Amino acid sequence: MEAIEKDTSLTNIKAIAAGGYIVGLKEDGTVVAAGGESGAPDVSSWRNIKAIAAEEVLIVGLKEDGTVVTVGCAGGCGESIVSEWTDIVAIAAGRRLIVGLKKDGTVVSTWQNWGKVDVSKWRNITAIAAFNKIVGLKENGKVEAVGGHVYDEKLLKDIKQPTCLVP
Repeated sequence: MEAIEKDTSLTNIKAIAAGGYIVGLKEDGTVVAAGGESGAPDVSSWRNIKAIAAEEVLIVGLKEDGTVVTVGCAGGCGESIVSEWTDIVAIAAGRRLIVGLKKDGTVVSTWQNWGKVDVSKWRNITAIAAFNKIVGLKENGKVEAVGGHVYDEKLLKDIKQPTCLVP
């Protein structure tokens, strides 16, 4: 941790994400990453990034043009799948999955392409979160949830702002 605290590249940060690495989104749309036993994956070529997400072995960036870039999971987290995504306005990552919220309020997920969950029918979603489940907040305050250990959705009604969900 001491090396991360002294890392001078972690300045002018406007957003952060953490998983197996500490990731910082800089004011100029570039990304820096630190940590990990053998160091963080190289994100030095990333430009025009507006949001970041991270999980244990994966770093995800949302570009200003609505496309998604990833690094770190060596093909096992859907990097080739997300390279085809467009019109993404928000991202989430967790347990080797990537979730994207599209401009039209629909959701895409790498898990869906692997046949694990189906979010293709979700509509009017305004926020997303992920870990070993995918959660979507609808415009009307209701919650959609799929994946491992989904809690009783009746308890999740009328949520206005996403909060941390503990698995």
